[in-house]
Amino acid sequence: MRKIITTAVVLIVALAMWGSSQIRAASQFVKPPAPALSGVAVAFAKVDILNGNVLTFGGKGTAQSFIDSTDSNAAANVVFNGKYPKGLSGDQLVVIASCQNSPNFGVAGADVISVSSTQLIINVNVWKSDTLERFGDTVFFAVYVGR
Repeated sequence: MRKIITTAVVLIVALAMWGSSQIRAASQFVKPPAPALSGVAVAFAKVDILNGNVLTFGGKGTAQSFIDSTDSNAAANVVFNGKYPKGLSGDQLVVIASCQNSPNFGVAGADVISVSSTQLIINVNVWKSDTLERFGDTVFFAVYVGR
């Protein structure tokens, strides 16, 4: 009787181990998560608004970035070209912006202007927190896709 019980336990343990390895192997073939699930920025940039330059940029799917227009050296429309999820809307984008540390107590804000599967246009603004006066400064921002 002990031999039968031992054989049954070994068989159950072996089946359990085989089943978990099959699940693990199957999970390796799952498609990579969408940008919303991966937490990776689809676009990001460091922009010198005063001089109208994109200092650096990147992001998942982003191939090019440039400043399309500036407004009184305090705002800029930053264009990102690349490959973005189809059917994307401005309501699905989350933009996080920050002003470079400056003696002017700078604050940055950003708005989504336009969205397509090949282009994103983001407007960034800078102002002084102590006087609310707009001024040109360096801005860092990132664009994420929400669910």
